[in-house]
Amino acid sequence: MENKGEKVRDSLESVEKAFLEEEEDFRFYNEDDSKFRFVNLHEHNFYELFFYMSGSVDYVIEQGVFPLKDFDFVIVPPHCLHQLIVHDENAPYKRNVLWIYPRFVKKMSSEKTNLLAAVEAFNKNGNYIIRDLDFAFELKKLAEKIDAIEKGDAFGRDLLYENAFREIFILINRYLEKHQDVRFRPNGNPVILQAIHYIEGHIAEKIAIKDLSSHVGLNEYYLSHLFKKEVGSTIHQYINKKRLNIAKGYLDERMPLKDIAAKTGFGDVSHFIQVFKKEYAITPKKYMSLLGKMK
Repeated sequence: MENKGEKVRDSLESVEKAFLEEEEDFRFYNEDDSKFRFVNLHEHNFYELFFYMSGSVDYVIEQGVFPLKDFDFVIVPPHCLHQLIVHDENAPYKRNVLWIYPRFVKKMSSEKTNLLAAVEAFNKNGNYIIRDLDFAFELKKLAEKIDAIEKGDAFGRDLLYENAFREIFILINRYLEKHQDVRFRPNGNPVILQAIHYIEGHIAEKIAIKDLSSHVGLNEYYLSHLFKKEVGSTIHQYINKKRLNIAKGYLDERMPLKDIAAKTGFGDVSHFIQVFKKEYAITPKKYMSLLGKMK
């Protein structure tokens, strides 16, 4: 029987890999699906701006689950584990999605205006969602402008894109500067949050499920079952994804593979390379080479 989650994951990973290899600065999607169901926990090294218009969706971001409402705007920063869960595949699932690299946003900034300043502070404080209808109305107009640019082929199309993206980031920054206290608390099982915090604190060490279960006070079987239900991946899968997430940051810093393997708990280089290639379909050195071309 076909595994829909695996199929969507493979499709998503191939699109993200192509995005990286083609050295694009951004990609914009205006999507409307009626059979979209599940995406596995993943991360990437660019921003994902997600304007949700309708459906029945939960967004899992790092340690929490955020049930989305129509016209929510989600800002997922680079190297942040996240996952989309669609509960009712018969409900029309409509959204606009913008993938955009930090370097491109910095390029659009000026000496006086850092377009990532408020966004970075917002995410650093554990915030990911803007829920405001006035903001959504302004954002919808800009999304429609970008969609029109996408469908057209007029002279100066690249500059029109850049101007529209700049307007989006100015809108976001102005809103966040005025609403610094806005925070939407995620839903989440406190035991699972405790387990995730333990994993994050011991990521460079060997993490045994029996030690994790002892820490949270549950038996191994029940913790494994509960973790899979709440997070959408097994404990082992989650640990590997967190380690790979950190490793990608070190690759961006050009750190030697031996040091990366030690700092991220993989132990030896060969094991690190094996897990990395299985997850991303390229070797760490190839990934580092692609990053170097884009700088």
